[in-house]
Amino acid sequence: MSVVRSNGADATTGHNATCDDAQGGPGAGGSLWVRAKTLSVGVGVLDASGGAPKAISQPAITGPTGGIGRVRVDYATVNGQAFGSPAATSATGAATTTGVGHSAVVP
Repeated sequence: MSVVRSNGADATTGHNATCDDAQGGPGAGGSLWVRAKTLSVGVGVLDASGGAPKAISQPAITGPTGGIGRVRVDYATVNGQAFGSPAATSATGAATTTGVGHSAVVP
């Protein structure tokens, strides 16, 4: 595939906590690796965030949030901007909810 368009949410998020005691917690986000010569993305469409905590029935305790996953985006152009340009870096950063951990140019 030479063009990837993400118009909705592409996610690998962790599950929310469901346990009502101190034993369970939310899941961590997974990983997304997007590789395309031409990439067209909107804001917040690549999501690898952790699951939400659940209030525990013990005195006013809320469990932790699940750890964030990782997003890698490899491309030559994103939203019409060349790899490495400030506009391209901004576009890939805005497309994720967790930030891009790594990116590389696609020849």
